[in-house]
Amino acid sequence: MNGQRNKTRSRATRRPNKDLLRFSPNFTAYVLPQEVVCLYSEDRKFFLHGELYCALAGAIGKNGKSAPDLIRELSKTFAREKIEEGIKRLIERRYVVPALTSCDSTVAGYWASLGLPAEIAEQNLANCRVRIEAIDVKGAPQLSSALTELGVNVVNRSPDLTITLVNDYFERRLAELNEQRVGDKMPWMLVQPSGVFPLVGPLLEPDQTACWTCLFDRMIRNREIKGFLDRRLAQPVAVSPLARNVFGQSAIQFAAVEIAKAVASGFRTDLRDHIASFDLLGATIVKHYVARRPQCPTCGSKKLQNPRRAPQPIENGPSAKLVMTSGGYRSVPSRVTVSRFRKHVSPLTGVVKRLEPIEADLPMNTNFFAQHNFSAPATSVDQLRSGLSGGSF
Repeated sequence: MNGQRNKTRSRATRRPNKDLLRFSPNFTAYVLPQEVVCLYSEDRKFFLHGELYCALAGAIGKNGKSAPDLIRELSKTFAREKIEEGIKRLIERRYVVPALTSCDSTVAGYWASLGLPAEIAEQNLANCRVRIEAIDVKGAPQLSSALTELGVNVVNRSPDLTITLVNDYFERRLAELNEQRVGDKMPWMLVQPSGVFPLVGPLLEPDQTACWTCLFDRMIRNREIKGFLDRRLAQPVAVSPLARNVFGQSAIQFAAVEIAKAVASGFRTDLRDHIASFDLLGATIVKHYVARRPQCPTCGSKKLQNPRRAPQPIENGPSAKLVMTSGGYRSVPSRVTVSRFRKHVSPLTGVVKRLEPIEADLPMNTNFFAQHNFSAPATSVDQLRSGLSGGSF
C-alpha cells in the first residue's frame, strides 16, 4: 500500500504481554504417556520428545506462564540451562508465543495458522483505515460488521483503502471512479457480494497494480454475452433478485476473511493481483489473475498508448542449451512454459478460458483443447453464437 497506510496512528493498539508465554493459539497441546508432546492443528502437527517438553507443556497449560516462573518451577527436576534451552526452542519455532492482553483468541488462532504473528497482524489492521461504500447493491452494513469482528479498522472518512461493493464489475460508474482514484493515488478494492458467484478483489493500487480498466479489458473478453447486451443497449424488463441482494451470509463472510487477511498481512496475499471467486453452487473457491496492462489507457505508459509508435524489431539472442523433445528443439521444456503462463488461463480474466487435455484412448495422448474467443465484438446474435464456438486444438 502507499505511504498513508504506514503512518503511525495515535490510536492505541493491543500490546503483547511479553512475560506470559502460551501455546500458539492455532495449536492444541497433548501430552502422551511415552514422554511425547503433540502440537496439533488442522494443517500442521508436531511431536516433541523428552521429559522436559512434557514438563514444560504441563506447566504452561492453557493459562500460560512466564519464563522465570517456568524456570523456578522446573529447576527442582531439570538443570536451569536445559530449561532455558527448551524454552528458547519453543519460542524460536513459535510453538509458544507472548500472550496478548486483549485479543480475540479465535482470530489470533487464524493469524497463527497463516504463519502471521498476532501482534503484527493487529498492527497492520490498526494502521489501515478502511471505508466501505456500495453502488446499487446491498450488504455494506453486514460487511462492515464482519470486518470489525476480525479487527479491521472500519472508518467513515479519510480512508487508506476503500472497499466498493457493486452488483457487477462492469458497472459503468466504476470507469469514472477509477479515473478519479488513479488521479488521486487512492487504493481501493472491488467486492461483488450478490449472486451465486460472489467476487472479491483485486486490490487496485495506482502505480503498483492493475486498475479497473485493466480488469475490464480482461473480463469483457470472457463475458461476451454481457458485453453484447451492453453494446446493444438491451433494456432489462425483469431483474433477478440475486442481482442486487446477498444470498445468505456466505459471500459476506468470505469477503470479510479475504479482505482482513490481505490487510493483516500487509497486502502480501493473492488478493493483491487476483480476484477470488466463490461458487455458491459447487462450494469452490478459485483465484483469477489480473494483469497490469502496460498499454492501459488509464494507468499505462503514455508511449505504449500511441497507436502510431514505431514498431520494435524482434531481437534474436543466445539462449541456454536446447532441449530436445518430441516437438523439436526448445530453449526450455514445454512444461516450464505452460507453468509460466498458467495464470493467464481463467474463465473470468484469462487470455484463454480453459486449457485441458482431450480425452482419447491413445497410448501417448498429447492433444489439448484451448477455449478462447479472439473474434471481433459481435453486432448480432448470429455473430455472437459463431464467436462463442472459438477454440484451438
